[in-house]
Amino acid sequence: MKESPQVVGTDASFGFAGYDEGDFATIWEESPRTGRYQMQYLNRLLSPDSGWDLNVAHDINDDGVIAADGWYQPHDAQGNPTGDPQWKSCLLWPMRTVYAFFGASGISGVPPPNPNPDANLSVLNDYLNDPSIHYTADQQLLDFLRTFDGSHSGAACNFVKGQSPGSSLIRVFTYNCIRADRPTGAAAMQAMKEALSTPGAYVTFNGHANMGAGPAFTLDVGGLSGLMQISSRNIAAISAAEMQEEHYNFTLRPYVPGDPGNEILESGTNYTVDIVNLPRFAGAPLTGLLHVQGAGSNAYHYQSDIRSEPQDAPEIRQFALVHVSNSDLPVLRYKWFFFDACNTGRDYIEQFHHGAFFYTITLSGDFRSTKTFVEGIVNGKTPGDVAQALNHDDYDNDLINAVYEFSQ
Repeated sequence: MKESPQVVGTDASFGFAGYDEGDFATIWEESPRTGRYQMQYLNRLLSPDSGWDLNVAHDINDDGVIAADGWYQPHDAQGNPTGDPQWKSCLLWPMRTVYAFFGASGISGVPPPNPNPDANLSVLNDYLNDPSIHYTADQQLLDFLRTFDGSHSGAACNFVKGQSPGSSLIRVFTYNCIRADRPTGAAAMQAMKEALSTPGAYVTFNGHANMGAGPAFTLDVGGLSGLMQISSRNIAAISAAEMQEEHYNFTLRPYVPGDPGNEILESGTNYTVDIVNLPRFAGAPLTGLLHVQGAGSNAYHYQSDIRSEPQDAPEIRQFALVHVSNSDLPVLRYKWFFFDACNTGRDYIEQFHHGAFFYTITLSGDFRSTKTFVEGIVNGKTPGDVAQALNHDDYDNDLINAVYEFSQ
């Protein structure tokens, strides 16, 4: 029996325990928001025209498959009952759900080098609307499938189904924060926390990783894992005053060598990150990016090598990012998480010891990566197969994508 965060059983409040019409097959799930268990009747999670009235739920496994008994009423093509109800056993297979988040592109009014800065989202949308996999049904059923477990406000929703026999129906929620305003970004940040805490979820974030300071959901809002973002405006850091106004977990301020207020060692303390076997802090500045020089107990020392144009001389700036509150990383219950951004192996694998964690080992950026990840889920591929496909599609083709499978 799977005990947490999902438990199944029978509510006999309106009948007698056993095979009785007053019994209701029930699931209790732990809420990602409150940590409390919430009860739901399984019949309410089925399509209204399924023909099933479930009375007894026996067990649920780690993949969310539920063994149950109940009455089944056959129907004809017009939905009319045919024959007598039959007592039957069944297996309830969960619908897979993918949550795809697209963070700030960093363009902020600057002409991007890519003529289509939304390319990753565009390619995914083209794939989700491919007639060979796009799932269509009557609007009432689609509305039910979209909202039976919550409103998912702010997200676009598509349904897809692979072409092979036995393929699962998959919901794909996409959150577009590429140019989002502050409230939209904040809502997506909360949605991502809940997605990471949803049992069996497939989650991906495509955007800026901010050198371990948290994903950027818009140019002004960030968060996750207690390592909140540096907002990127032309990839330059915003001021300490702005960070404090936004109530981030970190404040940003100029780095002053020798100032004990930096809470940081002058040279920084480096170490090798387990699994990826890379130094936590890269050894040389990265042109055009904020670069971690070192860290103390509560701070990061960044160096920014900024050029307005590639031919310009770099403008070197020093920053310290100082931790001021506790981590907001949620309880992790996802099945797969692809942190699709630069250097997410060295920067984040220490925080995401759960499920299949997909990461990058250097600078990363491919306009097909999200589509490739979702396509692997649709086609029932293994994590290893998906990582191989990501590397095959990447223009650099230098094996920058990898996956590590932690125990659930």
